[in-house]
Amino acid sequence: MSAEPASIAEPEVHEDYVSAYDLGRFVESARFVRHYPEQNPVLRNLLPTIKTPTQIVAGRDDDLVPWSNAEYLHELLPNSEIHPLDAGHFAWEQAAEEYGRLVVDWVSGGYKRVVDKDLKRASV
Repeated sequence: MSAEPASIAEPEVHEDYVSAYDLGRFVESARFVRHYPEQNPVLRNLLPTIKTPTQIVAGRDDDLVPWSNAEYLHELLPNSEIHPLDAGHFAWEQAAEEYGRLVVDWVSGGYKRVVDKDLKRASV
């Protein structure tokens, strides 16, 4: 049985998050994200040059940021891993256990998997 998201179980946590977007910042952020697919071509040549290991964790059912954005980033970032979660936009709440496990694994050395993958590609 999964715990309720903080936005339901602890409405003050959700309110604190939302208040960070006062003065229209949330609406502006949402507008940007909705147009992200149109902006992606600008990044097509830049993203492959980023060598920093990148973990992409996103909810498959996100109503604000489409899953295709995560797939696009994974396709173009050479040292990336992608992890879909059964969650929406608040994946860190809705799939907290899996999200936490992924983060701990990554910072405990999991990032080396993508670096090793890139080194193997370079030596072929």
